Amino acid sequence: SVAALQDANGILDPRLLQLGQELVIPRQEELDAAATTLTPTPTPIPLAIENVHFSETTIGGLSVLGEVWNNTGAPLEQVRVGVVLLDDAGQEVARAEGLVALDLVDVEERAPFAVLFGEQPGKFARYQVFPLRAVPAYVGSYYRDLEVSDIESVNEGYASYTVTGRVKNIGPEEAVQVQVVLTAYDSLGRVVATRKIEPDYNVVPRGGETTFTALLAPAGGPVERVVAEAQGRRISAAQP
Repeated sequence: SVAALQDANGILDPRLLQLGQELVIPRQEELDAAATTLTPTPTPIPLAIENVHFSETTIGGLSVLGEVWNNTGAPLEQVRVGVVLLDDAGQEVARAEGLVALDLVDVEERAPFAVLFGEQPGKFARYQVFPLRAVPAYVGSYYRDLEVSDIESVNEGYASYTVTGRVKNIGPEEAVQVQVVLTAYDSLGRVVATRKIEPDYNVVPRGGETTFTALLAPAGGPVERVVAEAQGRRISAAQP
């Protein structure tokens, strides 16, 4: 499925796929295993979902962008969002789901998501967006002492923005598997683009820094502001 391909390859926006880019095709047994584990939590965690934006994709589908706000008082991981489209009678037209871009969603932190309907769904009158799954995070495996600075966004045309910035390791250890998650908002505060990238160096030593450059293709009007969050792992957690 489209959702399985997105999850397996970390694709937040399919419009940014490159010609000839290699994709991981999940095996059926992996999908079957995921189907048995990625079920809604018995007692849904009351996460807030905000700043939702709908947009048609260039391949004829529908994308739903937004962000999760962790107001639960506890760090979370494996946060998955579901979207259900309903007709006038309240009957389901289509549904899709996807993970948020941040592996760890800390207390009071926001994490963007992009849920894709691979084909244009039927006519719908309203929708529901809700947290499907979230589990308490094992924060000991994450490296959280990463600071993003000097963020600049340059409009390369109505449908393209180049974002640059720096990531500094302000903690006591080496950070590995460093990634940057970008979220772009329009003038109404809606999420119109999100992307997860690796900086120039994804291993940042204690006191060191690295830079990043990313292209954003907003699904909507002009970008009003861009927020960047860095995430990484402790080297002890990344080693087998």
